[in-house]
Amino acid sequence: MLKNLYLICGKSGSGKTWTVEKLHKEYGYEVLRSYTTRKPRNKNDKDHYYVMVSDYYADKENGVMATDTCYRHNLYWSRIEQMETSDLYVIDRKGIQTLLDNKSKYRPFVVIYIDASENIRKKRMRLRGDTNYALNDRLDNDEEEFKNIKSYADFIVDGDSDDKWITIKNIIDKCEEVS
Repeated sequence: MLKNLYLICGKSGSGKTWTVEKLHKEYGYEVLRSYTTRKPRNKNDKDHYYVMVSDYYADKENGVMATDTCYRHNLYWSRIEQMETSDLYVIDRKGIQTLLDNKSKYRPFVVIYIDASENIRKKRMRLRGDTNYALNDRLDNDEEEFKNIKSYADFIVDGDSDDKWITIKNIIDKCEEVS
Protein backbone atom coordinates (compact mmCIF):
# COMPACT_ATOMS: atom_id res chain seq x y z
CA MET A 1 0.00 0.00 0.00
CA LEU A 2 1.17 3.51 -0.83
CA LYS A 3 1.73 6.13 1.87
CA ASN A 4 -0.77 8.49 0.20
CA LEU A 5 -4.20 7.92 -1.26
CA TYR A 6 -4.32 9.34 -4.82
CA LEU A 7 -7.64 10.99 -5.66
CA ILE A 8 -8.20 10.96 -9.41
CA CYS A 9 -10.79 13.40 -10.70
CA GLY A 10 -11.86 14.75 -14.05
CA LYS A 11 -14.84 15.41 -16.23
CA SER A 12 -16.78 12.61 -17.93
CA GLY A 13 -14.68 10.88 -20.56
CA SER A 14 -11.38 12.31 -19.30
CA GLY A 15 -9.92 8.83 -18.81
CA LYS A 16 -10.12 8.46 -15.03
CA THR A 17 -11.26 4.85 -14.87
CA TRP A 18 -9.03 3.72 -17.74
CA THR A 19 -6.03 5.33 -16.02
CA VAL A 20 -6.58 3.76 -12.60
CA GLU A 21 -7.24 0.35 -14.18
CA LYS A 22 -4.00 0.65 -16.16
CA LEU A 23 -2.06 1.58 -13.01
CA HIS A 24 -3.67 -1.32 -11.16
CA LYS A 25 -2.77 -3.77 -13.93
CA GLU A 26 0.80 -2.51 -14.39
CA TYR A 27 1.76 -1.84 -10.75
CA GLY A 28 -0.79 -3.59 -8.57
CA TYR A 29 -2.17 -0.42 -7.01
CA GLU A 30 -5.39 -1.03 -5.12
CA VAL A 31 -8.35 0.80 -6.65
CA LEU A 32 -11.11 2.00 -4.35
CA ARG A 33 -14.38 0.89 -5.91
CA SER A 34 -17.11 3.07 -4.50
CA TYR A 35 -20.64 1.90 -3.85
CA THR A 36 -23.44 3.19 -6.04
CA THR A 37 -27.15 2.82 -6.57
CA ARG A 38 -26.81 3.38 -10.32
CA LYS A 39 -27.11 0.54 -12.78
CA PRO A 40 -23.95 -0.84 -14.43
CA ARG A 41 -23.22 0.59 -17.90
CA ASN A 42 -22.83 -2.93 -19.26
CA LYS A 43 -22.60 -6.53 -18.02
CA ASN A 44 -18.80 -6.26 -17.59
CA ASP A 45 -18.93 -2.99 -15.63
CA LYS A 46 -16.92 -3.47 -12.44
CA ASP A 47 -16.16 0.20 -11.76
CA HIS A 48 -18.29 0.21 -8.58
CA TYR A 49 -20.16 -2.05 -6.20
CA TYR A 50 -23.73 -1.89 -7.48
CA VAL A 51 -26.11 -1.97 -4.53
CA MET A 52 -29.55 -0.96 -3.28
CA VAL A 53 -30.57 2.40 -1.81
CA SER A 54 -31.15 0.61 1.51
CA ASP A 55 -27.41 -0.21 1.63
CA TYR A 56 -26.63 3.50 1.50
CA TYR A 57 -28.87 4.24 4.47
CA ALA A 58 -27.52 1.25 6.41
CA ASP A 59 -23.91 2.44 5.90
CA LYS A 60 -24.88 6.00 6.85
CA GLU A 61 -26.66 4.81 9.99
CA ASN A 62 -23.74 2.56 10.95
CA GLY A 63 -21.26 5.44 10.60
CA VAL A 64 -19.00 3.62 8.12
CA MET A 65 -19.11 6.23 5.31
CA ALA A 66 -16.08 8.31 4.41
CA THR A 67 -17.63 10.20 1.48
CA ASP A 68 -20.98 10.36 -0.23
CA THR A 69 -22.47 12.25 -3.13
CA CYS A 70 -25.48 12.23 -5.40
CA TYR A 71 -24.96 12.39 -9.15
CA ARG A 72 -27.89 12.25 -11.57
CA HIS A 73 -30.21 10.85 -8.87
CA ASN A 74 -27.78 8.04 -8.03
CA LEU A 75 -25.95 7.75 -4.72
CA TYR A 76 -22.21 7.10 -4.57
CA TRP A 77 -20.14 6.54 -1.43
CA SER A 78 -17.01 5.05 0.01
CA ARG A 79 -16.41 3.42 3.36
CA ILE A 80 -13.85 4.48 5.92
CA GLU A 81 -12.05 1.11 5.74
CA GLN A 82 -11.56 1.59 1.98
CA MET A 83 -9.72 4.84 2.61
CA GLU A 84 -7.07 2.93 4.54
CA THR A 85 -6.64 0.01 2.13
CA SER A 86 -6.74 1.66 -1.30
CA ASP A 87 -4.16 3.52 -3.37
CA LEU A 88 -6.30 5.14 -6.08
CA TYR A 89 -9.79 6.59 -5.87
CA VAL A 90 -11.82 8.06 -8.75
CA ILE A 91 -13.79 10.78 -7.01
CA ASP A 92 -15.80 13.92 -7.74
CA ARG A 93 -15.38 17.46 -6.41
CA LYS A 94 -17.95 16.98 -3.64
CA GLY A 95 -16.13 13.89 -2.41
CA ILE A 96 -12.82 15.75 -2.41
CA GLN A 97 -14.40 18.55 -0.40
CA THR A 98 -15.71 16.05 2.16
CA LEU A 99 -12.23 14.61 2.55
CA LEU A 100 -10.70 18.08 2.86
CA ASP A 101 -13.24 18.94 5.57
CA ASN A 102 -12.26 15.77 7.47
CA LYS A 103 -8.57 15.65 6.55
CA SER A 104 -7.37 14.69 10.02
CA LYS A 105 -9.44 11.47 9.96
CA TYR A 106 -7.64 9.85 7.03
CA ARG A 107 -4.17 9.20 5.74
CA PRO A 108 -2.66 11.86 3.48
CA PHE A 109 -4.08 12.21 -0.02
CA VAL A 110 -2.99 13.81 -3.27
CA VAL A 111 -5.51 15.22 -5.77
CA ILE A 112 -4.74 14.64 -9.45
CA TYR A 113 -7.02 16.28 -12.00
CA ILE A 114 -7.13 14.82 -15.52
CA ASP A 115 -7.88 17.71 -17.86
CA ALA A 116 -9.10 16.51 -21.27
CA SER A 117 -10.48 18.53 -24.17
CA GLU A 118 -14.18 18.33 -24.93
CA ASN A 119 -13.55 16.70 -28.33
CA ILE A 120 -11.51 13.87 -26.79
CA ARG A 121 -14.07 13.41 -24.02
CA LYS A 122 -16.91 13.17 -26.56
CA LYS A 123 -14.99 10.58 -28.57
CA ARG A 124 -14.34 8.46 -25.46
CA MET A 125 -17.94 8.68 -24.29
CA ARG A 126 -19.16 7.56 -27.71
CA LEU A 127 -16.71 4.64 -27.66
CA ARG A 128 -18.02 3.48 -24.29
CA GLY A 129 -21.57 3.56 -25.64
CA ASP A 130 -23.05 6.78 -24.27
CA THR A 131 -26.06 8.01 -26.23
CA ASN A 132 -26.00 11.53 -27.67
CA TYR A 133 -28.51 12.57 -25.02
CA ALA A 134 -26.37 11.13 -22.19
CA LEU A 135 -23.22 12.60 -23.70
CA ASN A 136 -24.66 16.11 -23.95
CA ASP A 137 -26.26 15.82 -20.51
CA ARG A 138 -22.87 14.88 -18.99
CA LEU A 139 -21.08 17.72 -20.80
CA ASP A 140 -23.63 20.24 -19.53
CA ASN A 141 -23.52 18.88 -15.99
CA ASP A 142 -19.72 18.80 -15.91
CA GLU A 143 -19.48 22.54 -16.50
CA GLU A 144 -21.22 23.18 -13.19
CA GLU A 145 -19.93 20.13 -11.32
CA PHE A 146 -16.27 20.86 -12.05
CA LYS A 147 -16.25 24.64 -11.54
CA ASN A 148 -13.06 25.59 -9.71
CA ILE A 149 -11.84 21.96 -9.67
CA LYS A 150 -8.33 23.03 -10.57
CA SER A 151 -8.11 24.85 -7.24
CA TYR A 152 -8.50 21.46 -5.52
CA ALA A 153 -5.79 19.79 -7.58
CA ASP A 154 -2.26 19.18 -6.40
CA PHE A 155 -1.40 18.16 -9.97
CA ILE A 156 -3.08 18.66 -13.36
CA VAL A 157 -2.42 16.05 -16.05
CA ASP A 158 -3.05 16.34 -19.81
CA GLY A 159 -6.03 14.03 -20.35
CA ASP A 160 -5.69 14.10 -24.14
CA SER A 161 -2.44 12.14 -23.90
CA ASP A 162 -2.49 8.35 -24.12
CA ASP A 163 0.49 8.42 -21.76
CA LYS A 164 -1.37 10.15 -18.93
CA TRP A 165 -1.04 7.01 -16.83
CA ILE A 166 2.77 7.26 -17.08
CA THR A 167 2.63 10.90 -15.98
CA ILE A 168 0.46 9.92 -13.02
CA LYS A 169 2.83 7.04 -12.18
CA ASN A 170 5.70 9.55 -12.10
CA ILE A 171 3.69 11.85 -9.83
CA ILE A 172 2.97 8.93 -7.48
CA ASP A 173 6.65 7.92 -7.41
CA LYS A 174 7.77 11.48 -6.55
CA CYS A 175 5.07 11.97 -3.90
CA GLU A 176 5.90 8.66 -2.27
CA GLU A 177 9.60 9.60 -2.17
CA VAL A 178 8.94 12.80 -0.24
CA SER A 179 6.22 11.45 2.08
